[in-house]
Amino acid sequence: MRPHNSQVTKALGADLDMKARPIAKSVDAPPPGWRTDVPGVLPTCGLDARKMALNPQGLRNSIAGFDLTSLQLYTSVFEDRNIARAARRNHIAASAVSRRISELEQRVGAALFFRTRHGVDASPAGRVLYRHAKRILANVELMDAELTRFSSVQRGRIRLWAHSSAVSQFLPEDLALFVDRHPDVRVDLREDNSEAIVRALLDGDADIGIFSEHADPVRLETRIYRRDTLVVAMRRGHRLSSLKSVGLEDITSCERVGLREGNSIEKKLQAASRAMKIPLSTRIEVSSFDAARRMVEAGIGIAVLPEGAVAPFLSSNDLEMVPLREEWATRTLMMGFRDYASLPVIARSFVSCLSPDAGFGKPAAPLPPRAQPSCNRSETL
Repeated sequence: MRPHNSQVTKALGADLDMKARPIAKSVDAPPPGWRTDVPGVLPTCGLDARKMALNPQGLRNSIAGFDLTSLQLYTSVFEDRNIARAARRNHIAASAVSRRISELEQRVGAALFFRTRHGVDASPAGRVLYRHAKRILANVELMDAELTRFSSVQRGRIRLWAHSSAVSQFLPEDLALFVDRHPDVRVDLREDNSEAIVRALLDGDADIGIFSEHADPVRLETRIYRRDTLVVAMRRGHRLSSLKSVGLEDITSCERVGLREGNSIEKKLQAASRAMKIPLSTRIEVSSFDAARRMVEAGIGIAVLPEGAVAPFLSSNDLEMVPLREEWATRTLMMGFRDYASLPVIARSFVSCLSPDAGFGKPAAPLPPRAQPSCNRSETL
């Protein structure tokens, strides 16, 4: 026979009277097993542990409406300051993102964004939500990483940010080989410049990054991923095409197709130009290697590009290339992460697959540009 509610209430009240002091002490010192070293977990959220213990429904009500998908989309909009860009990044319709933001605003009871001519800006409430959302999502990623060690199947998600040189030259074949051997793994690839990639790794937005050696990988562990060579791409029959190699001084009189500001190749060219006091003539700037190559084919000018972005198109296109005769024309692409030991098992398999022979944070033997990585399913803890 179940006790009457009044009996339960009376017994519970008596028990609380007898144990009032121990409960007060237990709130000051979180119970064993609670994580106090990770920001954003329950003990640091400002929740009253005694109230939650007496009223579990209060805890459920406090988190209602804050699903992980909505928080992930919200952080994307906050970082991109544009709903359309955030939607493209997450492969979802912009209307769906707007609906999720509206639901969050209804849950919070305040506007999270203000619309501007170029996108959106976060409100004070929006900035608070972003700070907590990042902590929550980071904790979920940490939980998922720790739980993968108990799984007999290698699956999961790898957040990979990569430099445009890696994306255009090496990653297509490397990723094809990896996903063929690990069909249950999803790789989220984002292309950006080296400085943004390093920031993403430090902020926890990326698991693995591939960037130029000239980026400052402070507080990151690194491996050598690949080495590439810069060449001068030109339209077939260009006057420089008869030379065996081309120096910076040879291209100063030529109209040039430049790359957008922030590109590592453009930075090297501009730095060398200033050091040698040789001006460069830039007719047009584009944002990708493909666009630069197309401009060269059209006869707009020459372009300094990675060999791997030009060589595959020489036979079928109206293109020629000549090696660039400069010390800095041979570049090293680095693979970086915050802490190899804390990466999920599948992410460590990915690192070993793409950079099998290089050591951490130290020089390694050069890898052939098109060397096939050795992917192994047996990567263990």
